[in-house]
Amino acid sequence: MDYPMDWPDLLPSLVQAIETPNGDERLVHDRALEMLYEVLYELSTRFLSASRRQFTQVAPRIFQTVANIYVTYTARTVAALAASQTGDELETEMRIASDCVKCLRILMVSGIRDVHKYDETKVTKRAFVGAERELVLIRRR
Repeated sequence: MDYPMDWPDLLPSLVQAIETPNGDERLVHDRALEMLYEVLYELSTRFLSASRRQFTQVAPRIFQTVANIYVTYTARTVAALAASQTGDELETEMRIASDCVKCLRILMVSGIRDVHKYDETKVTKRAFVGAERELVLIRRR
């Protein structure tokens, strides 16, 4: 299948699934973000102007959605680590946060021109720094 020619609603469908998951939120985010990463990776390697243009048009919205998920799961992970929790749920939440970082990286490198001009990227940068500080404090305990 070719995006956007054969499957024009691919990215909007993935974003919608991430924004409003039906059923098990963790499972939907885990699978949808993994698929989103694969799609973004593929799109970031394309050189055709139509595909690149489509990619850059949707990148800011996808960035904001993924950044919000990242902030949510990072906060959950930090809270769980601070409480010395372990288990499959924590592992899944850490994997989701990791997939978010991979997606955000592709979007910042290949999808959004002038990354520093978007408020979404500034907010995410602050979230990264805040999460890093929290993890350092936990590690010192």
